[in-house]
Amino acid sequence: MQKINRLIILMLTGIICLYASACFTSDEGMLKDSVLYFRFTNTPYLAPEKRKIFVSPSASYETELLRALVKGPSSVYPHFSPLFPDNTDIVTTWGKGNLLFVTFNEHIMDRYPDEYMRFDEKYKDGEGILRRKLAMAALSCTVTENTDYAYVQVLIKGDIDKNRSMRLSTNYFLSDENKLIDPLYREEGYIITPDVCAKFMFDAWQRTDFTDMQKWIFNLESALSDLPILSEYSVTRGTCTPGSNMAILMLNATLQSKEGITKEIKNLPIRLVYDEGVWRIEYTSIKSLLEVSP
Repeated sequence: MQKINRLIILMLTGIICLYASACFTSDEGMLKDSVLYFRFTNTPYLAPEKRKIFVSPSASYETELLRALVKGPSSVYPHFSPLFPDNTDIVTTWGKGNLLFVTFNEHIMDRYPDEYMRFDEKYKDGEGILRRKLAMAALSCTVTENTDYAYVQVLIKGDIDKNRSMRLSTNYFLSDENKLIDPLYREEGYIITPDVCAKFMFDAWQRTDFTDMQKWIFNLESALSDLPILSEYSVTRGTCTPGSNMAILMLNATLQSKEGITKEIKNLPIRLVYDEGVWRIEYTSIKSLLEVSP
């Protein structure tokens, strides 16, 4: 009888421990695989960063996800740039149907730290507007990538009587008009793709900017100074290999040797590798191109 009692006690103890462990895990929150979008260096494109987002029991996943976005990229992605002004924060998020409402604090309207010394009309109409468009595109792409929401309505916490509305207005984009902004949708045109990365490399080749060119080559093995002249080129959009970090596109190009001999290259496969959030051309593809050059 005593053995049976001990067995029952042990079983009950095990059940209690399992329950306590489950409760502890719940109280501590959870990690969720996510994809966040950030600006790639000074380009007009966004690149994805894969990251585990910690979701505490006191906050929603959407809130924690966007707070991570606002804080900026991880240090393991040195080529990524933050998108929002200092002290910007997410106050709250809530959903209605397929629309996610995101409330920022007032600092989203601040200037970026490096803008105070160069905020002239040229900067305002170019880089100034672009930075803000990329920030909103990153917001909508991050939300639609990780949740079932299709649209994002941006709100600002502040003096409602003064602003008459909490909705973000076109003032955010440095416009003289003060029109309310409609809900954001996913703008895929800002997301960097294999063909965009390939064009960065081939454009640098045309400029004979070998320093910039080598940034877009994976596993570079030798110097690039002896390359032929790239007169013209075009690339297809390309396709990604399922279940891998590889992509392939087709190249048509006209190359010219230092002696003036030209040769047309048609339908040459160019392979790319997904590395540090962007696509880089495999050096083996560059070697294949040089083998058929004049």
